[in-house]
Amino acid sequence: SPMDKSLLDLSPKNEEVVVDIATGQSALRGSHIFAPGIMAMTPEVKVDSLISVYADLAKGCKRGYQKYYDNPMKMFVGNGIAKMNRRQLFNGDINPKGIAVEMTDPVTGIPSFKLPDEYGMLQNLPSIVTGHALDVNENDLKVLDMCAAPGNKTTHIATLMNNKGSIDAIDKSKIKLKKVELRCNSFGIKNVKIHHFDSLISVDTNNINNNYNKPPFKNESFDRVLLDAPCSNLGQRPLLNIQVDGNLIKSFPALQRKLLINAVDLVKPGGILVYSTCTITLEE
Repeated sequence: SPMDKSLLDLSPKNEEVVVDIATGQSALRGSHIFAPGIMAMTPEVKVDSLISVYADLAKGCKRGYQKYYDNPMKMFVGNGIAKMNRRQLFNGDINPKGIAVEMTDPVTGIPSFKLPDEYGMLQNLPSIVTGHALDVNENDLKVLDMCAAPGNKTTHIATLMNNKGSIDAIDKSKIKLKKVELRCNSFGIKNVKIHHFDSLISVDTNNINNNYNKPPFKNESFDRVLLDAPCSNLGQRPLLNIQVDGNLIKSFPALQRKLLINAVDLVKPGGILVYSTCTITLEE
């Protein structure tokens, strides 16, 4: 939970780093600053010195810039302790790694917390609620995750099921499905079957598939169905930069409706269907 903001030191420091937008958003969510996200650092920064961190909303800062970045769209995201200097960031490896700034006082007051990968995964509360809404417990249920990649909700559901029952995880992106596989393996999950398939054609309407273990599936095949549909992502917070095409946003409801019709066909009578998005438009 957020720290008491009255205890935070949010006064600007003499030295600063400038980070890209994605890194700035991560810092507001409680992340430290990792080396690849740093665009600029003032020359006098020494390891263990207190520095201010700014996000470059204008996207105008050149990597390696060594002066104070003067731009009205430079947003203060908090203070921290430098763990790398300019030489380590810009004069050596072109792909520096590791924590460059330990955030001590982010403006949001969200404390930094690093959970070892093998221990588990941090998720937003709505994502966690989505898994619980399926009401899987440890029952021997058959579950479908229609848009599964990258696997955050899939692995959470599998955990709630305590590796019992079965989960069919579908996604049309083969590359993203590798992340699902890696996450399942890292958590020792055994009840997930991964399918490279398009959920738009996930219903066997013509009864041509005799393999009940692979899509397309027969009507009313699943006790639980999760449709975490593709969307415009406008509900993500914090969100420092929104660049979306109006026509693209308008295209999502039609796609989502087609997916939802399939989801309705695939859930058993008396089963549970959960539809979720991370956006805020009423049509979606």
